[in-house]
Amino acid sequence: MTTVHGKRYREAITTFDHAEEHTPAEAIGIVRSIPGAKFDETVEA
Repeated sequence: MTTVHGKRYREAITTFDHAEEHTPAEAIGIVRSIPGAKFDETVEA
C-alpha cells in the first residue's frame, strides 16, 4: 500500500538534496526553512 503525501510535504522535500550529507548546522537551517504546520505547534504542560 502506497502512502499519498500532501502538496506541502511534496514541496518541502524538494528544498534540499537527499543524496548529500549535511553538517548539523546546515541541517538545522534546512529544517527551519521548511514551513511549519498550519496549526499552533506549542505544547503546554
